Amino acid sequence: MSWNCYNNDERSRRDRDVVIVPTPVIGPMGPRGFTGPTGATGATGATGATGPQGPVGDTGAQGPQGIQGLVGATGATGATGATGAQGIQGVTGETGATGATGATGATGPTGPTGPTGPAGEQGIQGLTGDTGATGATGATGATGATGATGAQGIQGLTGDTGATGATGATGPTGATGTADALTAGDATESVATNTPLTLTQLAASPDTTMSVSSNNIDAPAGTYLLIYAFSGTSQTAGDIVVQLRDNTTEIPDASVTVYGDTSQSASGGNSTVYTAAAPAQFNLYNASANTVDFTDVTLTALRLV
Repeated sequence: MSWNCYNNDERSRRDRDVVIVPTPVIGPMGPRGFTGPTGATGATGATGATGPQGPVGDTGAQGPQGIQGLVGATGATGATGATGAQGIQGVTGETGATGATGATGATGPTGPTGPTGPAGEQGIQGLTGDTGATGATGATGATGATGATGAQGIQGLTGDTGATGATGATGPTGATGTADALTAGDATESVATNTPLTLTQLAASPDTTMSVSSNNIDAPAGTYLLIYAFSGTSQTAGDIVVQLRDNTTEIPDASVTVYGDTSQSASGGNSTVYTAAAPAQFNLYNASANTVDFTDVTLTALRLV
């Protein structure tokens, strides 16, 4: 009988092999040994990585051959040996060359426009730009219509009488007059609107052909120099309008308008040359919109032809 001992690189265990060598003489059977208790089976550990094979030990010396004993019961499998250390990490191989870029695919159709997002916050006010060059002057627009004439201003105070001027040269002798004149008027009276002023004869030339009746200077057909004057205070502040008429017809360009205050007298007058193709009736007419207190009213008619 011989004993062989060796190491197993997979389970790291020791097995015992029994080799029976036939002999001519069988010796007496030795006493049977006690059967040892069966050990509990250990949990199977995780299979570890294969460790490196250990060195083979030296063969021990052969012991003397003992009496062959009975075949003993197979002993329990020993515990799995510890997992061997992990081997060294191999060197990382070089990175392969990058392959060529494939051709760009065709552009897909444009998707539908998404809804408009909310308005962003207003940006910072930009700097004011330089003032641009002045543009060319536009064409002059059409002249607007003339505005209405404003109300006449308050009659100013009468200024001081100026110094008497030097006597002018004597003019040429005029044509022989007719010596036919008449003056009519009234010292004071209140005259309502749209009413003739009162006229009475104040003076006349000796051979006059004119007369006064019903607030009129009655005159034959002819050409006349007509001169009139008045002063007055309006009972309601406003314009005082006096017209010179032939009968009931206003003589052109002979009327006068002055502003009359309730506390200040206003004065006015006018003169004109008028030709009457038929017998005339010259008179003065209050065309104001209010009653006027007149004073010093005079109307003179001088026949020229």
